[in-house]
Amino acid sequence: MDIDYNQLIKDSNNRIAVEDLQLLERACDHCRAKTILEIGSADGGSSVILSLKAKERAGHLYCLEPRPRQRMIDNMGRYGLADFYTLIAQPSPWVAFDAVPDIDLLFIDGRHDLRWCLVDYHYWQPKVRVGGVIVFHDTSGHCQEDRRQPGYGRPGYKPLVQRAIDIILTTDPLRMVDSSQAPNGGAIAFEKTEPI
Repeated sequence: MDIDYNQLIKDSNNRIAVEDLQLLERACDHCRAKTILEIGSADGGSSVILSLKAKERAGHLYCLEPRPRQRMIDNMGRYGLADFYTLIAQPSPWVAFDAVPDIDLLFIDGRHDLRWCLVDYHYWQPKVRVGGVIVFHDTSGHCQEDRRQPGYGRPGYKPLVQRAIDIILTTDPLRMVDSSQAPNGGAIAFEKTEPI
């Protein structure tokens, strides 16, 4: 895939790091993602990458974004992806489960507090096929939800998305396949190894 990451980051209001975009590409390749669900599209940086990867396999991206931004819609058009994604302008758990087909890759980048990360995961992971990938974004703990937490910035502080992942891993058979350590983002990708 030939893309100018710096231009894409500029086009998407600097809301995602190069390392995280590259992780999304690798995660799509790992599971040969054709059908992808993105929770939280913001300005469309991740949407462009995910849609380009789906397009490579004649697939489709579904974006759940309760407050779609014109910049995201413009970016999808600018990169020639208008026919390769569906924007669903509702919050994640309020979307009818059957509005989205079974998926190869789930990208969780909605609200980054503990509760909503868990809700997004538990609501949508049944749609992920065995061998599919689930990616959690903003694992570095620099999002606004983390900054509001007592203890934020102190030694030993554990980011909210990381806490959610810890809870999930106590019961669910996921195998980490990749991670990014971008200081203003960060992401971890897991393969779903068996039905949950």
